[in-house]
Amino acid sequence: MWTPSYGHEGEAGSISGESTNVSLNIRLSRKAIHPPKSLLVSTLHIPDIPIAKPIVGPPPQSAILEDDDRHRLMVLTVGDNGDLIAYMLDTIDLTPHLSALRAHIMNRSCATDRMEITGGLGCIALCVKEILETEILL
Repeated sequence: MWTPSYGHEGEAGSISGESTNVSLNIRLSRKAIHPPKSLLVSTLHIPDIPIAKPIVGPPPQSAILEDDDRHRLMVLTVGDNGDLIAYMLDTIDLTPHLSALRAHIMNRSCATDRMEITGGLGCIALCVKEILETEILL
């Protein structure tokens, strides 16, 4: 089973251990979440990802990806200019998977899915979750 490793003083470190049945959860927030620098391992700005806004109600501004023990791996936040920002809270390199992520987002029609939870940022978070579970956290 995949387990996070922790650095000094309980801070998130790197992903280690055997990984079987990795299952991540997504929590959406209507507020933009910008984690403190002390928790960040890295930050990735992902431009040119269209994020649909829901038909009803305010859109989510952030998505938290975490495991069942609430160990947070990543926070996706919509920046002020509409770009997607991925805050890595654990040692995850999403950069080599950006083309696969973009293709996945297009295949799921995230740019036009305006459902309140499963569309827009929720749709993109589902795509990131699938990339993490199938390609990164193997």
